[in-house]
Amino acid sequence: MFATFLEMLYQLYSYFSTLLSKYYLGIPLYLFIVFVLFRKAQQPISFYYYNSHKSSTKMDPSLSPDIGSNFSRMLQANKLFAENRLRTSPDYFKKLSASQSPKVLWIGCSDSRASPEILTNSDLGEIFSLRNVANSVNDSDHNSKSIIQYAVNNLLVEEICVVGHTNCGGVLASMRFDDLTGDIRDWIHPIHKLYLENKDYIESFESIEDKSTELSKLNVKRVVATINDFDFVKSAKESGRTLFVNGFIFELETGLLNTL
Repeated sequence: MFATFLEMLYQLYSYFSTLLSKYYLGIPLYLFIVFVLFRKAQQPISFYYYNSHKSSTKMDPSLSPDIGSNFSRMLQANKLFAENRLRTSPDYFKKLSASQSPKVLWIGCSDSRASPEILTNSDLGEIFSLRNVANSVNDSDHNSKSIIQYAVNNLLVEEICVVGHTNCGGVLASMRFDDLTGDIRDWIHPIHKLYLENKDYIESFESIEDKSTELSKLNVKRVVATINDFDFVKSAKESGRTLFVNGFIFELETGLLNTL
């Protein structure tokens, strides 16, 4: 495949050389065409790369035609992102790779509409994040606890932000608990328990949107209380360190974060 491509380039080069010599189109145009062909030769051949060690053609997994169109778009967007950053700051990624010192741990929902860096207009390295269904943290959840512990004890974050949002699918699911099965049922159970404990209050609201929003707020407060009760969080505060744990609700309808 690669050899065929080189042969095609040579044929084009020969054709244009003959054409230019015959019609005396001039050296500038000749050099321009050679430049274009040279640039073309530098571009990757779609879906393939040349393995010089084995002298064979193999499929590059990162460019496989099996990749969906959505991820292909993301790869192109990533390339553009990197190019733009390097254009404005040539040492950007070198500095970024050296270390991280975020001041904030963001505990939020995995919802695709609630990305912390986008919502807060933050740069890479500014937010350490933990995201899961319905921004939940449970005392028995080792994954969440280890992330929080690392953020507090190793990264020395100064603020922990627990961020729920309106129209949260996980919160809505906790109100329809009988429909759930498997792991998601176990994960949602603490929020469902919270719903049952506050059912009269939550059901006093008319719309399902308002009901889920109020339950989201209660869930954020539950998570804040859970985090404040962790021994390593207590120890950090007792040592005199700056460490705040606060709750927020992100309103999808307005794009704004509101404190609780």
